[in-house]
Amino acid sequence: MCTGRLDPSFPLEALAVGADGVFVGGCHPGECHYQSGNYHALISGSLAHEAMRRIGVRQERLLIEWASAAEGPRFVNIITEFTKRIAELGPLGQAEGVKEERLRQRLLEAANAARDVKLRTGLINAAKDLLRSGDFSRKNIASIVRARCERTLSANFGTGGT
Repeated sequence: MCTGRLDPSFPLEALAVGADGVFVGGCHPGECHYQSGNYHALISGSLAHEAMRRIGVRQERLLIEWASAAEGPRFVNIITEFTKRIAELGPLGQAEGVKEERLRQRLLEAANAARDVKLRTGLINAAKDLLRSGDFSRKNIASIVRARCERTLSANFGTGGT
């Protein structure tokens, strides 16, 4: 499947139901068979990261990275480093200093909120803004997502922290 199929609720729900980390991998931006799929994944991932930040989950627990089919050693390195990083963070809640059950409940609430129609409209508009801007840096993507989705994010997760 194309990473463009990534729904922001997917990684949040995966963390909520027991994962301590989530990896999303795909082809390099600009090399997507579906043209803009991985740019949409960056938008969805940025929204998931923002929700995680606001509820107090370390953003390193979700990694979106690119590697082509010809980059086997690169893929192995990405997975090895990510697995090592998650092991260092420990089980959900340990690095965050919050009880695991509380974070998993907040993540489930975040996954449900990520299905909100207003939020989805914001994501569609954010993807259009991103493609128009031509600036695919993660900093710009985060800024676009916050600008397009701030009202819904604030209503569901507050302004940040736990």
